[in-house]
Amino acid sequence: MNSDGMAVGELNIEQSRKPDVFISYSSKNADVANQVVAHLEQHGIQCWIAPRNIEPGKEWVPAIQEALREAKVFVLIYTEESNASRQVMNEVALAFNAEKISVPLCLTDEEMNDELKYYLTRVHWLNAVSVPMEESLNELLKYVERGLGRSDAAETSFEGKFIPKDLAGKSLKNPAQSTELRGREEPSAHANVGEGRKSGKKKGKLALWIGIVAAAFLCVCLGCFAFFNHKHGGKNPDDLMEAGLEAFYYGNRGTEDAEKACAYFEEAAEKGIADAYYYLGQLKEWDYDYKAAKEYYEEGLEADSDLCRLGLGYLYQRGDGIGANYEKAWDLYCEAAEHDFAEANYYRGRYVEAGLSGEEINVYEAIKYYQNVIKNAENEYFVAIAHNQLGLIYKRNRSDFPKDYDAALAEFEKV
Repeated sequence: MNSDGMAVGELNIEQSRKPDVFISYSSKNADVANQVVAHLEQHGIQCWIAPRNIEPGKEWVPAIQEALREAKVFVLIYTEESNASRQVMNEVALAFNAEKISVPLCLTDEEMNDELKYYLTRVHWLNAVSVPMEESLNELLKYVERGLGRSDAAETSFEGKFIPKDLAGKSLKNPAQSTELRGREEPSAHANVGEGRKSGKKKGKLALWIGIVAAAFLCVCLGCFAFFNHKHGGKNPDDLMEAGLEAFYYGNRGTEDAEKACAYFEEAAEKGIADAYYYLGQLKEWDYDYKAAKEYYEEGLEADSDLCRLGLGYLYQRGDGIGANYEKAWDLYCEAAEHDFAEANYYRGRYVEAGLSGEEINVYEAIKYYQNVIKNAENEYFVAIAHNQLGLIYKRNRSDFPKDYDAALAEFEKV
């Protein structure tokens, strides 16, 4: 039941308007889905959830497709059951291809299947496994509000979000430490200072202890320096990028992974790796901070990063936080392509396939762009999504291009 006493399967007039959020979940987790819907709708966010919002007599699949087109944010309730659900897989794929803002709420430690890994590689995950549900729902609300571009949410500061929980609220002047210090015995004020020999011995011992403490302090400093060097790839820029990409691509998409990746990319950028700005921009997009993402991409442009040209171009194409500008986006893609950066042809393919270049839709030209990516791109992610786009072209039934399910399957298998 939701906050109005209605079950997920019931529909009222208010809920018939266009949705803000599409809720994807396994039917075995309907109780959690109810909680999510109730919490979001209590804060004025309209949700679409099956079967509640499927109107009587309407086909299931067209209803889902229409809802996904209309909703701006896609919320996945990730559980062991949804990880095995084909229906959820289909919805995630549709959301990916519709370029929706995706916010997965993770309720299990189970490793996601290969399809989810592909579609949600660059998505920031909200970890609700070991966090109270109420706290997780409030965090989800913040992300959804930012995804919807609400002014009050956009001004919210997220600077403290990455503070580790075991350090939150603690200061250098820890009360427990202060109590411990107060409990130690102070040196006696009545020590016998008249015994020169004893005094000399004490001074010798004091000097010895000072030397020992100094040596220990030096060892600690050297150890910390060595550990820091090791942790940051020996300060080698390429090692820093490799460590950042590992956290970016292969982590659990949680705040801890984002924090690690950000630290590595920031240091790599300082050491002259221009592409690091692209990944810093991507991390900001995880938080829906598009203004900060744009600033990172522009810094990367100054350093001549073609990846940043793609990042900024795609931001202009979508219009997230900065206003859509198709002409600027197209110019940035073409500029990167002129530098023989094959990855740019993925976006050029999407452009001509959607008719955004100012000319008529040209599927055959789009196919050539995708094939160029597959043949020449060095970044495996772009190769994979180019295969995926080719598969979608072959799968669809279009008047200007014959469908070919065998060819589509072959492309999907290559992904």
